[in-house]
Amino acid sequence: MRVQLEYPVKCMTPQVIFEGKAINLGLHGLSLLSPVPLEIGTEMAILFSFTPDGDTPFLALAEVIWGEEGEDQNANEGISLGLRFLNLGRQKEALLSFHIHQLALSGYITSTPGPA
Repeated sequence: MRVQLEYPVKCMTPQVIFEGKAINLGLHGLSLLSPVPLEIGTEMAILFSFTPDGDTPFLALAEVIWGEEGEDQNANEGISLGLRFLNLGRQKEALLSFHIHQLALSGYITSTPGPA
């Protein structure tokens, strides 16, 4: 299961630190819009929060597994990168699974009332 979102993500490689934007999130990784082109195989630490107030930070090691700079993409949005989480461990996997399911549930809830 993947959830659509727009979360700021701090990315740290040995060469550069930058902020990108996660556009979807799954149990095994995320899609990132990056202002920095990175080669497939690049490993990095990533930091994001499951809440807007930053109360639930999530730090993980990830690897670039694909990258696209398509002609139809808005150049201001960046390069699409696929990141795979590395060595999360059971505790982080459980936390990630919990938050993904919460996000998925909230996406299916309709807050607009029906006709009166």
